[in-house]
Amino acid sequence: MLPEAKREDLLYVSDDALDEVDVYSLRTLKLTGVLTGLNKPQGECVDVTGDVWVTNIGTAQIIEYAHGGTNPINTLADGSGYPVACAVDPSTGNLAVMSIVGLSGPGAVLVYLDASGTPAEYTDPALYYYYFDGYDDRGDLLIDGTDANGVFGFAELSSGNNSLANIALKKSISLPGDVQWDGKWITLENAGRENTLIYRLRISGSTGTIVGATRLKPPCGALSQTWIQSDTVTAAFPHSCDATIDVWRYPVGGPPRKSAQGPADPIGVTISVPPK
Repeated sequence: MLPEAKREDLLYVSDDALDEVDVYSLRTLKLTGVLTGLNKPQGECVDVTGDVWVTNIGTAQIIEYAHGGTNPINTLADGSGYPVACAVDPSTGNLAVMSIVGLSGPGAVLVYLDASGTPAEYTDPALYYYYFDGYDDRGDLLIDGTDANGVFGFAELSSGNNSLANIALKKSISLPGDVQWDGKWITLENAGRENTLIYRLRISGSTGTIVGATRLKPPCGALSQTWIQSDTVTAAFPHSCDATIDVWRYPVGGPPRKSAQGPADPIGVTISVPPK
């Protein structure tokens, strides 16, 4: 890791092919460091101090790194399945991890109180595969996934509740993507092959209403995880496309405003800012 990385906003991109996470300066999109020793790293998330969590599906672990650091500072075990995405509640520090499938059946949502210890496990009969999750500003956790036949599902674990409640959307989602709070709305990514849409949602009871959408025009292929940071949204594309990192204006979308060479097989992205 370059010494100046600790002072910069950093973009973390997991590379499933090389078993590493590449770290870039968000300002220049130049490579500043590499996290190694991983095994099929997937989705990522960040806490309020800038610490980055990486879901490591090959070892069923969730690994924490300090902003600009190269050595793990914490490791949690997923004893129920295969972790692929995560989210941190900024108000409590709770870490919610998505196990895409279980060891012998459906997946689950695992919530580690204060990002430590043994997690509480939550399941939804309407879901088999668990993909992405995100907390809103009230500590409610929103998740997406599909049933065993690939039918999209969306659900909420409200703050203080102990069960998932299904949320109905008046919109067809072809490929579940990232779920995130953008500072005003909970967002849901529809990761289509021609155009990727990030929907902004108002959640009221058991209904989600689309109040706006950002259309990204990627160079090719479908996205996995996107990451919204203020007025920027980022994503990365695999070698089969053009192996680039792309940055768009948010919520404007459209063509990328800047691009750079990226890793071979990117899966997850997140942005970490230096701790104050």
